[in-house]
Amino acid sequence: MEVEITQIGSQQGQSSAGLAPVIMAVGDQGFGRSIQSLLAKRCSATYSMAISLDQECPSIIWAESADGTDRALRELDHYMARRHWIVDPAIYQGHRLADTGVAGLMWLSRATLGNELGFRLYGSAGVADRLVLVGRVLGSKILIALTKSSRVGNFTDAEVAALQDVAHGLLAATAKHASLITSKDDFLEALTSLKQIELLIGLAHADLTGREAEVCARILYGISTAGIALDLKIGEETVMTYRKRAYQRLGIGSQRELLLWYVTQWARIRTLQGAIPSNDRTVASDSELMVGTVG
Repeated sequence: MEVEITQIGSQQGQSSAGLAPVIMAVGDQGFGRSIQSLLAKRCSATYSMAISLDQECPSIIWAESADGTDRALRELDHYMARRHWIVDPAIYQGHRLADTGVAGLMWLSRATLGNELGFRLYGSAGVADRLVLVGRVLGSKILIALTKSSRVGNFTDAEVAALQDVAHGLLAATAKHASLITSKDDFLEALTSLKQIELLIGLAHADLTGREAEVCARILYGISTAGIALDLKIGEETVMTYRKRAYQRLGIGSQRELLLWYVTQWARIRTLQGAIPSNDRTVASDSELMVGTVG
């Protein structure tokens, strides 16, 4: 199946009209709604959504409906749960295009996909037409999709041109928003998951013994000396000895300084490595992906 891809011109000279509310909402809960509002005005979009393609299995950034309901999010959840992204040519071509460093636009009407694939991807949502923006921004592969319902009809050439006019701004704002949200989520997990705390202390390459690292991790997790002793099956005096040795190796003298050291290490490691690894993610093999041909 051929997928028509239009390369989007350079960001220089693109219009910023209407982007102010989007930029102001970056990092806030209303970010997706601000983009949907803009796309509804420019392109009469019924739904809009954004996903990150940084992993083989896409992750949701936002999903919004023109009528203010959660319909777009429910449809996207269904799309992810049924693993429709495996056969969606927009995902495969999105990866390929983003890897080239070029931003592009795909126009994927229901008719373009054919009856079987069109029904599988668009049937339950009543979608007639879809436009897909994709590009690599701030080191992340971002895909933004907007759709029109069967009641509204297909996108017009004028609406496609209006989308191209703000494409770079939308991709950049979405990438920044995703980065901020991910940072918040990562930091929360880094403070509330003992497994993550232990992982990060290990990644910090601090000159700590295994027991010293385990004691420090449990101090950061909020466990008392008695609780650490029970958890590690050692005496309380032994816990205090490990704590004293660890503090000496790290050049600190208090629990507060341990926390400051830990936060500093989290920021350093995240800057160097991106999102700190957590749970295993499902990765699809190349054979599972539908390979489309760029027209």
